[in-house]
Amino acid sequence: MAWKVTLKNATGEAFETVLVAVYAKYGKAGEQAERVFDAAKGIEGGFEGSVSPGRSATVTYMFDIPRAGTEMLDLEVVPQVITHDGTHWVGSLHPRAGRV
Repeated sequence: MAWKVTLKNATGEAFETVLVAVYAKYGKAGEQAERVFDAAKGIEGGFEGSVSPGRSATVTYMFDIPRAGTEMLDLEVVPQVITHDGTHWVGSLHPRAGRV
């Protein structure tokens, strides 16, 4: 399962992306999904460097989620793991959606 995550910098300073974290959980028990890297599809890492003021950066994150796990998903994006709380997208996903 893959998601495109976009960070928009609405501040007046460069935003360092080194501490950005993205997590995925699935199923009723909220099992942690394992992140998948696929060089053939260009999915090799996360955000790098910084985002200039007023600009955005987008990265595709892929996770190993069993088809049955798509009924209950929780994608969390944490902009700075030390100082900020995460933002969650919670819901179900159609089995054909989310493919890269």
